[in-house]
Amino acid sequence: MSIYEKLLHSISKGNVSHAYLFTGSCTNIGRDIAGNIAGTLLCGASKGYDIIEGQGDMFGGIDIQETPDTEKTGGCGVCPSCIRRLSGNHPDLLNIKPEAGSIKIDTVRGLIEELAVKPYEGGWRVCILDGAETMTAQSQNCLLKTLEEPPASAVLILICANPSALLPTIISRCTVVRSIPQTIEKTEEFLSASGVEDKRAREAFARLSGGDFAVAELLAKDEGAALARKTALILFRAVANKDKLFPLNIDIKDIKDHAKVFYDMLETMFRDAILIKLGDKSLVWNMDILREMESCSKSFTLNALKCIMDILVKSKTNISRNANYLLNIDDMLIRIQEVIDEDGSWGKVQQGG
Repeated sequence: MSIYEKLLHSISKGNVSHAYLFTGSCTNIGRDIAGNIAGTLLCGASKGYDIIEGQGDMFGGIDIQETPDTEKTGGCGVCPSCIRRLSGNHPDLLNIKPEAGSIKIDTVRGLIEELAVKPYEGGWRVCILDGAETMTAQSQNCLLKTLEEPPASAVLILICANPSALLPTIISRCTVVRSIPQTIEKTEEFLSASGVEDKRAREAFARLSGGDFAVAELLAKDEGAALARKTALILFRAVANKDKLFPLNIDIKDIKDHAKVFYDMLETMFRDAILIKLGDKSLVWNMDILREMESCSKSFTLNALKCIMDILVKSKTNISRNANYLLNIDDMLIRIQEVIDEDGSWGKVQQGG
């Protein structure tokens, strides 16, 4: 029995915490587990649960490394309660997500009011709060009061990619479940089993995902993510060829929802070009475009490549801080063009960078 299955088994035997915190890089796995905890609690066939105290802190908790078979767990799946949950219509299951980039205090206040209501179907009121790291300081302080004195029938499940953004007092009142990333090799095997035939693409997506199966599969199969990678590749080739970046035959607006994938892919491409410039191909990720990266490393000095990388990192940071998307992209392209044009010397092939 995996650690994941033991966790659900423990809940099914009555050991329930008022609050769970799922964290780590594999938050998609955490979402699956959170949904199945809710399923186990709300299932009409379940009974006899007792609350236990939260036991999490930054150093304790539970580690999940296995990949759960989430399709076969979390309630019986056939009772009226399970059917309502799976269709998204269960009155005792609340789902909270960020709006406009954050979870604000009014949302948390509404959540607290909902959790105070007695369960409609008996048993539990369950809330899955996804993106907990986006809660404002006021929101966290508001939620803390409920964690300190939770309603008897309430279970709160927090999903958080960055636990350092949470108040330590919130973490200490939760049972912490950390999702540990898989190895690159296991992620490649997962992609192969999922039908991704191109070995080089599997390797690139496995590395870029950080060992998160769900993210790797998204990169490999999601059309938006594929378009973001294609757009990043077009821009990379234009820079490598020292082309003019205005106008560039790409529509940046089409990839706004996948901007992180776009930036991550560009960063890995220029990182690889820098590694090749330094004479080390063993750590290159994007082996499927090795020739283009070799050409780029020859066409630019090492300082120019580092400068472009710095521009990308700054632009990506601005986007994460809710800067205007199109203006930020234009600024990035202008600055990279300045590097290309600088003095006419950036683009010359030079020995030793």
